[in-house]
Amino acid sequence: VLTHAIPAPSYRLRQALSVLIVSQVVSFPVIIYHFYQYSWLSGVVNLLFVPIYSVVILPLSSISLLISYLSLGWGAVIAKLVAVILHGLDDTCAWIAHLPISTYSISPPAFSWILCYFFLWWFTYVAVVSDLQPVMRLRYFTLPAICVLLVFQLYGDKTFRHSALITVIDVGQGDATLIEAPNGEVMLIDGGGTLPTRKMQWQS
Repeated sequence: VLTHAIPAPSYRLRQALSVLIVSQVVSFPVIIYHFYQYSWLSGVVNLLFVPIYSVVILPLSSISLLISYLSLGWGAVIAKLVAVILHGLDDTCAWIAHLPISTYSISPPAFSWILCYFFLWWFTYVAVVSDLQPVMRLRYFTLPAICVLLVFQLYGDKTFRHSALITVIDVGQGDATLIEAPNGEVMLIDGGGTLPTRKMQWQS
């Protein structure tokens, strides 16, 4: 359904874009929850690299495996070619990862935020993309669910949290520590920097 809704001239391009959209939407909350950062260029990299793996890497790997049963030497030659391509892709990914604007650090979201995120995308799908009547009827359930989750995200998450949240922040002159208690109290500890005061002799 999503493939036909994308306004692209080629079917293969629409299919690639639909896979890209679904993979990015599903993986985004999982990545930021476990790794605390997200790459803005991951979608572009996937759009470029997935065809290379599908059209070049996998076929050559299969051919190398089949030829190795007939001639181990020729199979090794094709395998080395695949290894060169993989090393090139790996170096390209490493170069992209070191770009200054490639990644964005974010604190792990609450579970209610993740549910609200998926409900919002599901509502977008059933309200905009899908034309199936059984699926369309679900939008009347999805929108109230989003509202309830938003209210819980704003008020209930801190109320029902039973553990403290400690965040270490890089402030440029050391690390500041932000402590959020289960009862909602917040404490910021920052011992970095140098005070512009005269030091005593014992402090030197």
